[in-house]
Amino acid sequence: MNDNLAPLPIASSGYVASRFNALGHGILSRQTVLAWEDRAEYEALFGELVADHKPDGATQLHLVEEIAGIIWRKRRLRLAEAASHRQALDRVGDNPSTVRHALSHMRPKKITDSVKDALNATAEETTDDLTSVTEELGHCERFVELLEGGKKSTYNDVLEQMQADTRDWFLRFVDGSYEPDDRHRYEPTAPDLDRFIQKEVLPWLESRKVELENRHLIREQAYGASLNIDALDKLARYEVHLDRKLEKSLGMLYRLKELAAQSGPSVSQKEPDEA
Repeated sequence: MNDNLAPLPIASSGYVASRFNALGHGILSRQTVLAWEDRAEYEALFGELVADHKPDGATQLHLVEEIAGIIWRKRRLRLAEAASHRQALDRVGDNPSTVRHALSHMRPKKITDSVKDALNATAEETTDDLTSVTEELGHCERFVELLEGGKKSTYNDVLEQMQADTRDWFLRFVDGSYEPDDRHRYEPTAPDLDRFIQKEVLPWLESRKVELENRHLIREQAYGASLNIDALDKLARYEVHLDRKLEKSLGMLYRLKELAAQSGPSVSQKEPDEA
């Protein structure tokens, strides 16, 4: 048997659920629960609503099922809202201007961090990165002092002591793989290495330090920029529509129960006599 066509069980305490078996309850739910949704969750919701409202007869049961469907659709709205944020966040994560906007009041010289790194990094990873950058800043400031000291052996000493990736960065400028902004090619000399550190490395490390210290602002900027007002406005309007339907269905159910209480059970609502 197809699970989507299976009748829904009615969970209630001290309630004669069997009387609704003949009513063919669960007709709406066959189309309410989509193929990728958890039918057991819907059944639990429907059963709790039946237990709460104790519908008497097919009409009241239909209204309870209608209420279950409305609540189920409101649940989808929450999923749609989260999906909208995630989709926009993926777009924001590929935009380097997000970092610039987050730190606009600090005016970093370079943009070194990616939004996705800021979103995914743990607190421990950020702390480790910040420690490394701070140490490297100190080393490079010392290199500048050594290079400006004028000793002939300083160039090779500093080049050897530099981090491998920073040294490779400079050597690529030297061999022409990279071209500096001022179009002046760096030469393998102490003055040019000094200029490279002050023009390229120190601004990058200083900006990197600012970004790592303020990753919380980058995350806040990304989360805020992921708010898609147009998409959420449509969802909000649909939710208002569902809320009105819910209010109307509940009102009809309560009215029917009041009328039934005033007039007593109808013949069709009485239990059939045993043969």
